Amino acid sequence: SISVYLNEELILSNHGLTKQKDKITVTLKPNQPNYVIIFAHNEGTEPPNTASISYILPSGGENIFNIYSKINQSGAIIIKYKQQ
Repeated sequence: SISVYLNEELILSNHGLTKQKDKITVTLKPNQPNYVIIFAHNEGTEPPNTASISYILPSGGENIFNIYSKINQSGAIIIKYKQQ
């Protein structure tokens, strides 16, 4: 299971990973880094924990990232977008 933070704010707590997609809508801060951190509570039966994160661009495109985390090593990405 994992917890997900956006800019130090907990947005998903102790969530069990499955192959089913979960949708969480968040608001990114424009013109500055937005930190998404995945914290592993355990590694399950197939370590490391892997979370696929996608976000929709204002133009309609989509970016997809895989984030890996282990018990003593959190995974993170930085998202920065320019507000038009």
